[in-house]
Amino acid sequence: MARGATCANARAWRSKARARRGEGEEARATHVATLERFWKARGATDAKLRKQLVEWWLERDARGQHATKERTDASNDIDDADVLRGARIHPRFLTPADAVHVSERLLHLHALLGEPNQTDVVWMVVREPRLLALESKRIVRRLVSMSTVCGKDVLPLVEKHPELLLEVELEPDSTDPQALLEAWKHGVPSVSDANWDAKFQQLVQYKTRHGDCSVGCREGDDRTLLKWTRKQRKDKQRGWMDPDRKERLESLGFLWDEESSDWEGWYNQLLRYHQENGDVDVKPYGSSEDSALRHWLSVQRVSKRTGKLSMDRYQRLDALGVDWEGVDPIHA
Repeated sequence: MARGATCANARAWRSKARARRGEGEEARATHVATLERFWKARGATDAKLRKQLVEWWLERDARGQHATKERTDASNDIDDADVLRGARIHPRFLTPADAVHVSERLLHLHALLGEPNQTDVVWMVVREPRLLALESKRIVRRLVSMSTVCGKDVLPLVEKHPELLLEVELEPDSTDPQALLEAWKHGVPSVSDANWDAKFQQLVQYKTRHGDCSVGCREGDDRTLLKWTRKQRKDKQRGWMDPDRKERLESLGFLWDEESSDWEGWYNQLLRYHQENGDVDVKPYGSSEDSALRHWLSVQRVSKRTGKLSMDRYQRLDALGVDWEGVDPIHA
């Protein structure tokens, strides 16, 4: 697409967004409902706390700072660090200024992406708070560039994988559009060799740190790396895997079956627990990681009782001293 056409599309997108920011009681009610839902999703389960967070925004709105242009400009002037801090900490610890900053950015993003497309912007931001720090023109530029590749509405794609708006850049003209679209469907922003190598090195570091490539079974695992590993499995399944890449992954101990990979990851966590504590009697009052591991152990016991646990897995767990008659929290 020519640069002039791309710019024109971007201007049209922003223009529509500004037009949708019409004021009035109906629009304000929509804003309030959006903020209520967002703050509840962010952990403000107490109705009084949510009411306070929304009222801080309403007070600022009532002071005349709610005009469409002023709101757009104010949103772009807010410091990104303030917004990200406000989007990540629990709502009860927010100052009025931080709460208003987050609310402004959320409503601006909702006007840009959510209306009238029914895109669930709240769910996008809850999963990827960094969206609140993106400038409108950057978001629009990426949406337009993605549209030129897949030739259709990309909002359902970014709703499912909001991190794409953070990472997607224009690929070289030689890039296969279909391959790029397939990558986006898995939440992988690029099919370039540089991107693949960067993710592979990230997986190498993960293996060094944890002893396996079981991304996704540990608290705090990188979601983008998890999506990348899933795409590698799908590529192999479809026969699209480059032989050199396949060899590099296998040399690292990468397992092509995701269920087997997850099991090995949990087993390694149990093995580490045994090394640190001398047993595998995972306490119910430990860390959140211990609670998850205790639940996994219960699943293994149930699997054994129902004949679903393989002999190899049974023997490896039994060698660690697993109590097969233990109480199962999932049934307690």
